[in-house]
Amino acid sequence: MWRLRLPNGVAIEKSTPRRELASDGYLEYLRLWIDLFEGNLPVIAADSWAEYMDLVAERMGCVYNAIGEISKRISQSWNISPDRFPDVLGPHLEPDFVKDELEHRTASSRIAQKLVILAASTSLGVPPPEGHAPTQLGLPLQLSAPRDPSQSRELLLRNALIQTGFPLALASGLAAGESARKIAEKAGVYRHQVRLAMASLPEAVLKELVSIGLGGNRSWPRNELRRRRSKRSD
Repeated sequence: MWRLRLPNGVAIEKSTPRRELASDGYLEYLRLWIDLFEGNLPVIAADSWAEYMDLVAERMGCVYNAIGEISKRISQSWNISPDRFPDVLGPHLEPDFVKDELEHRTASSRIAQKLVILAASTSLGVPPPEGHAPTQLGLPLQLSAPRDPSQSRELLLRNALIQTGFPLALASGLAAGESARKIAEKAGVYRHQVRLAMASLPEAVLKELVSIGLGGNRSWPRNELRRRRSKRSD
């Protein structure tokens, strides 16, 4: 129960409608939420969304161009600039959400900012492919057969990161056995987030990584397995 009450002696002013909440962009954003609740937006699933962001960047020339075009369309349809979105929709959006989504630097739980971008990119002529069904939702990624051990490791890590809710941008660095500092720099995240991802991966995934080549004595999967064994023995 919230113990809230209006302060005494304070006049209540008549509210003023906010421009952004009467905009075309906001109305489309609400419509997409309805589609999502009705199960009509499979593209929002983590792996499908990553593929869609790659498609948007490809159609617009590169990630840099896509960031500019999508940001411009959002500003036009919402009547505000993208950097003001956290003021409008609260903590559901990150300050640089357009850049973060296109570079796979954000977690799959950031649904609100994905819907804002989906509306903008669709209006720019890059809708999700028809019949684009999710392969996430507890199922392994169904991608082409890997050509080498490094690709096998990356596919394994992509699926594990999806299941644990961490950014897919971590996959390549983790698969290459790089340090937490280097992975964080490449993915544009904080180092503690990389360490948290390592600590959150299932033990079966760590052992599989070791078995398919990421098994140097000082590699991060071995270090993480040692840490867990030590914790259990305590």
